[in-house]
Amino acid sequence: MTRPMRRLVACLAVVSAATCAERQRIPPGSADALVARVVRAMGGAEAIANIRSLASYGHYVEPGYDLLIPARVLKMRPHFRVVGDAAARGRAEGFDGASWEFSRGKVVRSSGEADAATRRGAEFDYPFIDWKRKGHQIRLGEPRTFGGTDFEVLLVTLADGWALEYWIDPKSSLPTYSRKAMPLHAVGEPIEYLVSWSDWRDVGGVLTPHTMLERRLSNGALVSATIWDSVTVNPPLRPSDFAPPSPNQRGASTR
Repeated sequence: MTRPMRRLVACLAVVSAATCAERQRIPPGSADALVARVVRAMGGAEAIANIRSLASYGHYVEPGYDLLIPARVLKMRPHFRVVGDAAARGRAEGFDGASWEFSRGKVVRSSGEADAATRRGAEFDYPFIDWKRKGHQIRLGEPRTFGGTDFEVLLVTLADGWALEYWIDPKSSLPTYSRKAMPLHAVGEPIEYLVSWSDWRDVGGVLTPHTMLERRLSNGALVSATIWDSVTVNPPLRPSDFAPPSPNQRGASTR
């Protein structure tokens, strides 16, 4: 065997050993294996990590309040988020290290369930992505049959103890539904919801849902719908863009 050939064989052996070791670290049929498959289906861990900020624009519908408004969400790693546009509508909420709400020219730092919900929503990725670093827990749940499809179920318990589940489509390996329990507008007793994601499109190399429907699990009634018309990858956002507007002002629009 020639020297170049021996080097090639040696390199292939190293790659094969590394691949086998990786497979051994993620047992087949485990929750980690399911997460790895979902991450690959979405575009891969590298593509996901390369998205540092997002600006989403579309419409938000809430039938119970006869509400149809323009929707805007800005997000930036690791946990910055603004929902709404204080300059355009005089209302917004966000998280800049602490949760806040802006309405009628006043800023209120949220507390209780409202604060907890805003903190959870500020998490940039799905909670099962890089879950160990975030302090979350995951495990497999019993499969669920819905609409003629047998979904794999991933159970996630966040670091604050809040639990939810993701239903993974066996064909696409994408999270098609999530089930959660929380009060409506952070008021009252928790209500169980089934959230669906659809209209997946490539955004910066990562498949991203552009339609989200939230329904009551008990009767299927539509609670809200968010439809994104455009999603911009890595807009030039700064932490200061996520701070609340000055009190008694209509507010200055962030980027």
